[in-house]
Amino acid sequence: MTRTWFGLHLGRILQLVCAITTLALLFYYREGGVKDAGITNPGPRDVGVYIATGNAVLRGVNPYETVGNRFGTVGPIPFGIIDFIVPANLTTVVFQLLNLAGILLFIRTFLQSKIKYSEHITYFLTILFSATREMLVTNQITGILMGVFAFWYSQHNRFLLTNKTKCLISSAIAAVFLVDLKPHLFGMILFFYFLKQRNVRSFLTTIIAWISLHIFVDLTQQRILELDWLKILLALQEQAKDGALLDAVSFWPLIKSVTTLESFPTLALMLPTLLGLIFLSVYLTKKDLIELLPWLFLLPAISIYFHYYDLVPALVLMIASQLKNQSKYFPFAIGFLVIPQEIISPLNILVLIVAILSWKFLIDRAWFLRANVVAAIGLVISYICIHNLGGNPRLIQSWIVTESVVIAAIFIKQRA
Repeated sequence: MTRTWFGLHLGRILQLVCAITTLALLFYYREGGVKDAGITNPGPRDVGVYIATGNAVLRGVNPYETVGNRFGTVGPIPFGIIDFIVPANLTTVVFQLLNLAGILLFIRTFLQSKIKYSEHITYFLTILFSATREMLVTNQITGILMGVFAFWYSQHNRFLLTNKTKCLISSAIAAVFLVDLKPHLFGMILFFYFLKQRNVRSFLTTIIAWISLHIFVDLTQQRILELDWLKILLALQEQAKDGALLDAVSFWPLIKSVTTLESFPTLALMLPTLLGLIFLSVYLTKKDLIELLPWLFLLPAISIYFHYYDLVPALVLMIASQLKNQSKYFPFAIGFLVIPQEIISPLNILVLIVAILSWKFLIDRAWFLRANVVAAIGLVISYICIHNLGGNPRLIQSWIVTESVVIAAIFIKQRA
């Protein structure tokens, strides 16, 4: 009787679990960093840079001189508008809600699985990721852009089916915001998609929209702001070569910890990405974009500029991939995907166990001895490595990013 009732109401139970977990996270990170030592009211934090940039553009001030942002000038404008509308004491929570809503829209758009309640399970696991919690604690915009990317994808596909101009314009404007705000994460994906579809009209419309919007902003400033943007982007390469790019957590910080990164020529830093582009260009001819998305989102991780919260889209898609294929080695992967930054914390170990057991009991109830032994070995190796990184949060994040790239390679081999 109890089992029958549980089965009938499982969907509502999962929705309630997701809602309670979301509220708990919002409360815990209500100040955008309540767990940070010595920081009681940090304000909007990372999203504050986008707000400040948007406000500067709206006032006709050059943001590259006042804010020092690394992104374009069109994308941040909505952030300045939202900041004007929303009361100051609600700014942080509003952007956190937008991040979580963007993740949910992304899951609903790209999750291709016949498994019942897969959306709820994916969302539940995603908000437990340490990368997602990093996004909340720093109040980043990755989740928001995941929602914008899902909107772009749906509008672009609708245009291909219906040939409606409004869908074409909507997708083009969404693409402008994606490339403007995080070109390293979304620019490459849009390029590959246009290359795959070979739809000249959609490609040209996006280019025209980007140029037109930037020209409009440049005219209000009476200055070519793109030259200032390019100067900042080129400086990133030199900072990486000198080991001074402290906020990047690709695998380069790990390399720097065992060698002298300053001796690396600039070309060597770009070589992995160039090789990845060549590989994906060949691979693209045989695969659909949906299958390529996890690896495209992870490609910047082998370059110099990648952040810990940039992992979230790839992790969601890797979860979706395993939901679809029901991999018996999933415990090995999920052990790394949700691995906390401080694995020795009892609370974080509990989060890890809950995530793994949730997967096993709700989806894959078959227990494979070899798979679980591999998972246990993987967690032990990760614990040893993290324990020996000296508590340096950047190196720990860099290690987890590197693990995710390795797991992606395992997934590719498994699906081949």
